Amino acid sequence: MRTFVSRICNDSSSKLRPWARGFTLIEILVVLFIVSVMTGIVVSSIPALVVTDTFDTEMRRLKTLMTLAHDEAVSASVELGFRTEGFGYEFVRYDDDGQQWITLDERPFRPRQLEEGQLLSLRIEDVPLTIGEDEPPAVLILSSGEVTPFELRLKDDLGSRILTADGYGGFEWDNGNEGEP
Repeated sequence: MRTFVSRICNDSSSKLRPWARGFTLIEILVVLFIVSVMTGIVVSSIPALVVTDTFDTEMRRLKTLMTLAHDEAVSASVELGFRTEGFGYEFVRYDDDGQQWITLDERPFRPRQLEEGQLLSLRIEDVPLTIGEDEPPAVLILSSGEVTPFELRLKDDLGSRILTADGYGGFEWDNGNEGEP
């Protein structure tokens, strides 16, 4: 019968070197502190990014809807209008049979409410209009391709921008902060 004898080696070469032992508790705590500070900085800036994102989204939406309304009026030979009311806006269509303005409820022209803190203000030339029995919208988008020249200011807590119309379907955003105190 064979017997095996093993020997436990207590050689100094098997000991861990001081630099290979791992991290100390203090080093781990310092890293965790740095990570938590960086996370706090990122999380605190997120609300500003969200506010800016909703403002930019509404800017793009307004310009896109105005362009679509212009194209729809020309291609379908209908008279459309744009109204701001309260904290929102709507598009309307002139009904020749009923001689009145009807709010468009279908997408993409359905009435919309602005996000909290946003405000629209409309500036046009004072031109009296007498189409139909009820009051016409301030901005007319005609089937001929003409649009009432206007300045539509979108404001929020961080600033404002102005959507301008040249009268022939060109819509552009200008910097709305110029000339403000």
